Amino acid sequence: MLSFGVNAQILAGLSFQNGIFQYDSTDLSGSSVTMASPSISLHYGFFDNHLIGANADVHFSPTEENVSLYSVGMNYRYYFHGQGISNEIKINDFRLKTRQKWNSWGQVSLNKYSYFLGTNPSSETKFDQTGDFFNLNFGGGTDYDIGSEYRAFADFSMTLLSFASTDNRVKLRGTLISFGVAKEF
Repeated sequence: MLSFGVNAQILAGLSFQNGIFQYDSTDLSGSSVTMASPSISLHYGFFDNHLIGANADVHFSPTEENVSLYSVGMNYRYYFHGQGISNEIKINDFRLKTRQKWNSWGQVSLNKYSYFLGTNPSSETKFDQTGDFFNLNFGGGTDYDIGSEYRAFADFSMTLLSFASTDNRVKLRGTLISFGVAKEF
């Protein structure tokens, strides 16, 4: 008996992000660098080329020596080269997994960022030092199979739209590059 099915529908990843966040406001200026900031993600694959997922990030500021941003978000990934999840062919007790070695995707994500600007008293700066804002990001990436279940990947993302929920003056645009490893389940 010959049957086709999807073997791996969940993809979990751990990556480290590097990049820059820049104020997108006329009231504030400047930027903050993030280096080797951890990110975890979990994606669910439907069909071969479509994945939806969630992620959580913590961004460190090396100059301030504190955690200045953390985020949670949702994303959609479309594989335009290769496939996002492995297909499996079963013939009796024989199983064959199919997937290309190199795969590339485009993605869009919506992230809620929580920020902490520092220990300056709010009377001095005239706005709260903590709050939240949302970013709509787009980007892409590539992965390479390094085993039957593991992939090494690199991706980038840039902010398309930034809007605030706490203080409209505090909005940050990000440009990030991530490197990591993912596992299929």
